[in-house]
Amino acid sequence: MNEDAKIKVLKISAVLFAGVCVFFVTGRIISDFYSLDDEFIINVLSILLGLFASIVVLLFMRLMAVKKNGEKAIYEMAYVDKVTGMMNKNRFITVAAELLMKKEFKYAAVVLEVSNFDVINELCGFDEGNTILKYIANLIKSNLSEGEAFARAAAGRFNILLKYDDNEGIKTRLEMIMDDISEYKRIDKEDNSKCSVVSCCGVYVIDEENIFDNYYEMEFNISHVFGRAKFALSDVDGKYINYCSFYNEETRSQLIYESDMEYALKNKEFVVYIQPKYDIKNHVLTGGEALVRWNHHSKGFLPPDKFVPLFEKNGFIVELDMYVFETVCAMQKKWLDMGLNPVRISVNQSRMHLFKRDYVDNLKAILDKYELPASLIELEITETVAFESIEVISDVLKRLHEIGFKISMDDFGSGYSSLNMLKDLDVDVLKIDKAFFEETANSKRGRDIIESIIDMASRLGIETVAEGVETVEQVQLLQGNGCDVAQGYFYAMPMPLEDYENNELINKRNANSIDQ
Repeated sequence: MNEDAKIKVLKISAVLFAGVCVFFVTGRIISDFYSLDDEFIINVLSILLGLFASIVVLLFMRLMAVKKNGEKAIYEMAYVDKVTGMMNKNRFITVAAELLMKKEFKYAAVVLEVSNFDVINELCGFDEGNTILKYIANLIKSNLSEGEAFARAAAGRFNILLKYDDNEGIKTRLEMIMDDISEYKRIDKEDNSKCSVVSCCGVYVIDEENIFDNYYEMEFNISHVFGRAKFALSDVDGKYINYCSFYNEETRSQLIYESDMEYALKNKEFVVYIQPKYDIKNHVLTGGEALVRWNHHSKGFLPPDKFVPLFEKNGFIVELDMYVFETVCAMQKKWLDMGLNPVRISVNQSRMHLFKRDYVDNLKAILDKYELPASLIELEITETVAFESIEVISDVLKRLHEIGFKISMDDFGSGYSSLNMLKDLDVDVLKIDKAFFEETANSKRGRDIIESIIDMASRLGIETVAEGVETVEQVQLLQGNGCDVAQGYFYAMPMPLEDYENNELINKRNANSIDQ
């Protein structure tokens, strides 16, 4: 019992004891006045003393219960996750540090994350989201052994400390957990629909240099190792399947890129290239696509596949996209002022933009800044937006069209295509993924599919663009099937803005003839 509780009990006991004494003295006076015998007084006092003792005991028990409930509330506030009812991140750090300092086993730090958990909350509701988190927490708990621990770290992310033997063993365990998570079923009274839950894992094998004897150093390193496990998830972005990724040297390089990205943007290390697009029928320049390269201050030129997936994961892609968009707007304005009559340039836009309330307004503000007509800009979105909220995306596309932008769907046929989504999403251009026509063009059935897609797009009033065109045979196939535009090494490689200006806009050169 703390000091305040003790003082309260003593004060109340003193008051009750004083009351009994007063009653005793008063009773003695009354008994003398009325000549009552001593036995009566003793009986009365015995009853009073019994009541006094009972009150003190009950009071003491009540104070102890209040103290216990208070301590429980404080403990839960400090160490229990309010959603899952299990240990929270703070308690997990303590437990993990204690386990690691024992040095009885080798461990791996695992970060398990629900893919697009924010979308699940949006579409299914926060109550359903919390139910999913409880389901996952119970699954993880049931798959752990003694000497292992886990906690929810944030939103749909869990930190797990697992005993480590080898990569394959960890991967097998995690795949079992992720498969069980995928079995989650949302029971809806109307349609008994299933709410799809996909998860992914990042793994960092903890080595000796991460284990200290000092608790406070260990507590710091817990955050460090789980940071690396979380970083391994950058390799998972966009896969939309249960996937497990291990931290390695390539991941370490990405960690360097993440630490340098703000500096790079500020110092204009990101360089915009343009890959021309050509009208297949007439072989003349009809547009271009803006691509980005990173002229890293120590690692030299980096292709987009080295940093774009990382930026998609950490959200920096939003800033980079806006940088590329403004760079293109500035150059288009310059070319207009030079009297070059520039063609439309497409700029890639991450799906992350589509859920930001100020996205459309920000684009409009940049256009207004350069006094540029929106018809000179095409915004490219990937077909993976089909997994998002169609209603939200349709509304955004409508607002973009009202401004005057053209909208293209990039990577069509890369693995997630849904012909039905073309009915719901109002796009102007369909970009056929290189891998799609490369793999299907070798058979009559494949060629028929390509022809059907191009014909369908034409009937819907959608322009078709083939990406990655490299051979005369590919051009002839696409031309014969009525494809409108092509881009690829056959026509031109991506080039710096200055080269695009000199070689494409000023000279207006034609592509090499394919009829030879």
